Amino acid sequence: MRIEASRGPLWVGVIVCLSFIGSAAPARGDVVSYTTAASAVVFNFDDDLVESPSPWFGTQIASDNGLTLIPYDFRASSLGGSPLIDALDGTFVVTISAKPGQSIHSVIISEKGDFDLFSAGGGTAMTQVDVKAVFDPYVKVNGSWLTLPSVHMAFSQNSGGPFNQNGNYNVVANPGTGQDWYGRVFLNVAAAASGPVEQVMLVLDNKLLAISEASTYAFIAKKRLEFEAVVPEPSGLALLAAGAFAWLAWRRK
Repeated sequence: MRIEASRGPLWVGVIVCLSFIGSAAPARGDVVSYTTAASAVVFNFDDDLVESPSPWFGTQIASDNGLTLIPYDFRASSLGGSPLIDALDGTFVVTISAKPGQSIHSVIISEKGDFDLFSAGGGTAMTQVDVKAVFDPYVKVNGSWLTLPSVHMAFSQNSGGPFNQNGNYNVVANPGTGQDWYGRVFLNVAAAASGPVEQVMLVLDNKLLAISEASTYAFIAKKRLEFEAVVPEPSGLALLAAGAFAWLAWRRK
């Protein structure tokens, strides 16, 4: 796992469909785990994200089949062209493991933050903020790790969507302060799996960018990151298994 800051332009991506590519899982360091008694899954991520001296997330909230992370200081800002570009790039790994007797159908990742774009006069579309999130998913099926194609988060300024924005906002089209942005990704890992999904590993690359000109101000922050695992009810799995057995028995007649 690495957490790093970098400077430079960002790019725009699109959501892609999932399919399998054979691969090994990425290496992991020391991890911390979060779950609840009622949860069907356990969330694990690198302890560098929450421990001193520079924690990436100050608060972690575990819920049934979910985990919420509150970023500690994930922001970028630029005032009057100084610096011209402020960019923050953070990469880390989260693993979701199904408890015994459970499997993971899909994963929903949601983000929330806000941004300010202000001009005292003369600002152009060059004064802008940008948020990007790219996920490299890995799934464990029958004891083997497989890689799914990278997925790019889609964004909206409304919590209910539609999530069809690329995460770029500028002072001409989006002037104002305290404006919310929301991001969402839905990964249907079971649709591409050849058996029950035991684990899902997500390598997340998150980027924030702020660019300003003379007499303008640009600021953007990430304030919430949520993971939710969708797990079928055991009764539903049993029903599917019984249906498959009945179908095979009928085929043999």
